[in-house]
Amino acid sequence: MKNRYDDILRECNQEILSLCPYNPFLFTIGAHEIKKLYKKGNLVLDLGSGEGDSALPILKNTDASVHLLDISSEMIEISKKNLRAYKARTKFICEDAYDYLTDAPAYNIIFEAWTIHNFKQADKVKMIRAIYENLKPGGAFVVLDKVYPPTGKKELLDRQNDRYTRYTKPRLAKAIIAHEIEDASDAYRMDEKPFMKFLKEAGFTSVEIVDRIERDVVLIARK
Repeated sequence: MKNRYDDILRECNQEILSLCPYNPFLFTIGAHEIKKLYKKGNLVLDLGSGEGDSALPILKNTDASVHLLDISSEMIEISKKNLRAYKARTKFICEDAYDYLTDAPAYNIIFEAWTIHNFKQADKVKMIRAIYENLKPGGAFVVLDKVYPPTGKKELLDRQNDRYTRYTKPRLAKAIIAHEIEDASDAYRMDEKPFMKFLKEAGFTSVEIVDRIERDVVLIARK
């Protein structure tokens, strides 16, 4: 599946994150939720691991072994440097997420931080079904992503894009705003009620949003 977060977005990832209100708060909340789910010896997969920002608080708060998967070799190399203190508990995988899941080991916890929204709707269906199949019985899928509430979608999108317009250089602002607008289109947008309904239809026995900042959530889906 094509990597939509590349070139200038990859190069300026930390600048983009610094202007997002969820960062680092929801990374920390996600890590605390994973800590509650985690049992000694559990295997954890981070889908779309980027530069290691989402994995770091998990490694700090648990003794988990974490597999970090990203399609970008550049992101993988940066995350190796950022997480070098946890070398004994990390494994880095540079591969397409769906291709990996079709032949991956079973995990106790699979989590993603702002990855699933990058897939078109039909590909989201395939990804979530593959995630469900790759979880061990009793496992959990932890979602940190853009999941729009039932109302106020345009206002939330405009608020975030205004931050990029005011505080980044024009070339970066143009690229990330175009990415955000596409994310919010019918082809990609994750709406709260339909997304939660689909997770249940995919087989998850319980689905709960545990925290939200604007359009970004921490959601736990249990197998």
